[in-house]
Amino acid sequence: MNGRGDPCGRPHINKHIMKHIMKRIIVRRDGACPVSTPRHCGLDPQSPTLGDRKGRPYIGRAYPAPTIIVCLLLATTHVQAQTHEFSAYALGGLSSLQYSAPTSMKVAGGFGAGGGVGYTYFMTPQWGISTGLEFSLASATLTADKYHDEYTLFFPRAVGEDETLKFISDFVGYEEKQSATYLHIPLKARYQTTGTHRFQAGAGLKLGFALSGSYDGTIKSLTTSGDFPKTEIIVGGEPKHALATYPNVPYSGDLSLGLNVALSVDAGMRWGLSEKLGLYTGVYLDYGVVNILPSPTAHLVEYDLELNEGTLTYNSVFTTQLVDKANLFSVGVKVGVAF
Repeated sequence: MNGRGDPCGRPHINKHIMKHIMKRIIVRRDGACPVSTPRHCGLDPQSPTLGDRKGRPYIGRAYPAPTIIVCLLLATTHVQAQTHEFSAYALGGLSSLQYSAPTSMKVAGGFGAGGGVGYTYFMTPQWGISTGLEFSLASATLTADKYHDEYTLFFPRAVGEDETLKFISDFVGYEEKQSATYLHIPLKARYQTTGTHRFQAGAGLKLGFALSGSYDGTIKSLTTSGDFPKTEIIVGGEPKHALATYPNVPYSGDLSLGLNVALSVDAGMRWGLSEKLGLYTGVYLDYGVVNILPSPTAHLVEYDLELNEGTLTYNSVFTTQLVDKANLFSVGVKVGVAF
């Protein structure tokens, strides 16, 4: 048995060498990983190296291979923990179909809600790219104390010469609410600070597809009449011909809305709950930059006369020339979890 080892044959480690190794592994003058440069790994012949009691240096042995491997693995694990982040969140606040109307009408934005799931790929611990799927609701309400409309249409006669009819409609207490549901795909650049609690911010675009659109309206009093310019006769009070006064008229229908493209920003805090789980609280703002309305083709109330009986068709203000464009706008709070 070798006298330099224990009874099992394992060699005794020089206490002086072990003390020096532990000191250089745990603490280094610049506080960095002890294997960051060859000089501090004992691989530089010009650096202070470990040696035996006679001063002969152990070149290249300041940090054994297992120590180097452990440091590299720890560093790799830290980077991987920052690379991928998934999230689920809810949105709430002002979510409006934003548009302008004649001065006799007032437009009010609506409150909406939404939510989504997201994925962020961090290229560095601070910078990344995020995407996902986001569901959102938006609405607006248009009101008018009074509104007058008229337009001319062709009025065929069964006997005699055809002529034109000027259809006149007068509204009192007009209100219409529009609603839309969109599915958005965001694409943003994302920034975050480091640490347990992190400030996060993102900026980019959202591409939105309309899932549904609808309108619901009421007219407290609607009076319709017909003016025949050729004969100078104004016809009213004829319910059979749909030329009369109608109280409390409800109407509704579906809207055809187009693709939405919005500028989007958000900012907030990611509060660390555990090594991977975090709570996100922040604010967001989305501003649509494209018109989501189709080309206007109708009037609020349209008149038709068939078989000597008149009918009325009610349309949304979104299908008329009263509103030429609309875009989505939303601002509010964002709360979610990230993992």
